[in-house]
Amino acid sequence: MNRFFVRLAIIPFLGIITVFLGNTSAAAEIPKVDCSKIKTLSPFYHNNSMQAVRVEQELRQKGDIESADTLEYISCVPQGTWFVGGDKSAVKSRASGIVRDAAAEGKIPVLVLYNAPAGNRNAWLSGVGDAGAYKEWVRAIAEGVGSNEAWVMLEPDAIALAGNLSGQDQNERFGQISDAISILKTYAPHVRVYIDGGHSSWKSEQAQADFLLRAGIEKADGFFTNVSHFRSTADEITYGKSVSGLVGGKHFVIDTSRNGKGSLNYEWCNPSGRAIGVRPTLNTGDPFVDAYLWIKLPGESDGTCNGGPSAGKFWLEYALGLVHEALTLSLFEEPLTMGTESSQAAPETVQEDNTAPTPITESTPIREQSFGTNESETHSLYKNESFFKRRTSYISVTEQLRSRFRSGT
Repeated sequence: MNRFFVRLAIIPFLGIITVFLGNTSAAAEIPKVDCSKIKTLSPFYHNNSMQAVRVEQELRQKGDIESADTLEYISCVPQGTWFVGGDKSAVKSRASGIVRDAAAEGKIPVLVLYNAPAGNRNAWLSGVGDAGAYKEWVRAIAEGVGSNEAWVMLEPDAIALAGNLSGQDQNERFGQISDAISILKTYAPHVRVYIDGGHSSWKSEQAQADFLLRAGIEKADGFFTNVSHFRSTADEITYGKSVSGLVGGKHFVIDTSRNGKGSLNYEWCNPSGRAIGVRPTLNTGDPFVDAYLWIKLPGESDGTCNGGPSAGKFWLEYALGLVHEALTLSLFEEPLTMGTESSQAAPETVQEDNTAPTPITESTPIREQSFGTNESETHSLYKNESFFKRRTSYISVTEQLRSRFRSGT
């Protein structure tokens, strides 16, 4: 009797599982985004050479339309263009081409410069050899921009990580940033320059403000926060305004590329269950926040942690997960306009998942966490097959949902 009863109880349950798995594709169906509309409504320039764009195209060629359509939630969004290394002629030509194309479209290009000298500590994996070479490199980019408009995010991590340096090396680092601001403003007079403001779970507001002042924030247009991190927009606004009040009221921008669900236990490297955030927009709802931007490129790995590939390499499974988590939270109730210029409201406050916190310490090598690059040619210093070979085992949206169902997550 007991055995018969158990069978009767299990059979309907298995039927439910079969029906669920058999219709996973239907359950996983998502609204298709209108790439053209997203790009048209955004004030920022969309660079078609991003890794996400190339991977999306490859997926379509392979016939994986479902994953390609999902990835469009990332690949259609304007994001930062990273400059990591490269000789002066190459970066000047590249910067010139980007700003020329952006100007033709009436868009604002966002350029991310990531090449500061490493100093005496190996805190950075990138960087030219000395301050003189760095000045020439920055000048080449500035000359490439010329009289065109651009927003420059100058050296993510470089200021916040200066706590790892000796007093002398700190002075050199802040001098390099200050000189770079002056060079950009001299040779590209219409650029807006933002420098590294860390994020809300790293340094104290006062400590970060002191570093910003030493790095010449008075010459810059402001600072950026949350690059390559996951802190909620609400936390970053509170933090950024506190820092702003200590540096003469400077404005700031926030990287919302992966902060749709906030952070997970303060984890910085490929944390699970995160979500893309509000799309880039000038409509932040706060006069001190100039914009929400996608500076870090969603889908590009933070490093070989939590199952991820090398830093900067595109990780499709993670990218699709970022989209699905955002959709689960209904962060894109209107997927065509969320975070674009037609969106007037500030984003909804997200409750951080901060149980058992493990705060980032001064010694955390953030510079080693992520290259954040979007074009293979950017990595002129690291062109080797093992680093750039793209992951070939793509997982479909359906399989991802099945895996989550089986694991109970």
